[in-house]
Amino acid sequence: MNIDIIDTLMNMTAFILAGSLHEWAHAFSAFIMGDRTAYDSGRMTLSPVAHVDLLGTVLFPLFRAFSGIPVIGWMKPVPVNPGNFRHQSKGMALSAAAGPLSNLLQASAAIILIKLLYMAARLFNSGLMGSLYEFFTLYYIINISLFLFNLLPIPPLDGSKILRHGLSAENRIRFDRISRYGGILLYLLLYAGFFRLILSPMIGRAYSLLFLFLSMKFYFAIIPFLVMMLITAIIYLPYLKNAATYLRFRNRFGTAEQAREIFEEQVGRTRSRNESLRKTAVMLLEKKKAKELNTLIDSKIVRRIEKEMTGFSRLCVNRTIDPEEDRCLECTYFANCLMRELELSPVSEKE
Repeated sequence: MNIDIIDTLMNMTAFILAGSLHEWAHAFSAFIMGDRTAYDSGRMTLSPVAHVDLLGTVLFPLFRAFSGIPVIGWMKPVPVNPGNFRHQSKGMALSAAAGPLSNLLQASAAIILIKLLYMAARLFNSGLMGSLYEFFTLYYIINISLFLFNLLPIPPLDGSKILRHGLSAENRIRFDRISRYGGILLYLLLYAGFFRLILSPMIGRAYSLLFLFLSMKFYFAIIPFLVMMLITAIIYLPYLKNAATYLRFRNRFGTAEQAREIFEEQVGRTRSRNESLRKTAVMLLEKKKAKELNTLIDSKIVRRIEKEMTGFSRLCVNRTIDPEEDRCLECTYFANCLMRELELSPVSEKE
């Protein structure tokens, strides 16, 4: 019984460590691609406390250990808002792929540690060495299992989000409809023994690969880790610039709440400035619509508009201006767009 408890604790510890890094990878990849949801909610951390789900990480694994009934354990999912990505489908696919990639990276790092412990065990006959060897071997297998399991294209697993990115727009709609039944399908496949049938041979190959590296020179054990680091860098390194820009902004303005307050204050000042031009803008635009606008408008009016302009070349992305809409009244380029709409030239150019 004591051996079972020790094995259970080792399994849970390895699962929590592997799962925490898996969830952190989701959060970090989403962060560097433009989604700050996990970062702002405190989930972009390596601390297991932030990622452990009481039911899925603790109670279900304990229930499985003592009852023998197969159940699926899980960590607390990281919140991701696809609307914050420049390309939503691609962003979701890359943030989803980061989790399984992190497990493969952890497994390759575990090979190095196991090899070191294997070499040390020849020099030091210690029970601690044996326990560490057993733990990291278990850690290696759990990471391989998480990598393979999460790549299955069944919602809500990571593989389904990667698969969705490769579908056409029409097929994505169909895929989203059946995604709501993904959880039920997972448990049906679990009790039918599908996962054991598919994953067991692959995990057996992973064991064989580990023993192969143990029989080779030490530097061969480093190769998988270096390869995984290179693959990860190629995929995610281009997005690190986004994270650096955000962190510089955050260091300048403080927390996200403080930055939001500064932004709202700036919007308020802009609206107040544009409100003073609103009546003039409405009057001039109505005259233009009625084709009553005199091309020789009083230079005082032009100067007043020109005074509020933000550089002559800067214009809003919207092609029309409506002085009654908030989007225009809160826009920095209100006066610029007004000059463009009225087809006026700055007084300085006339003179």
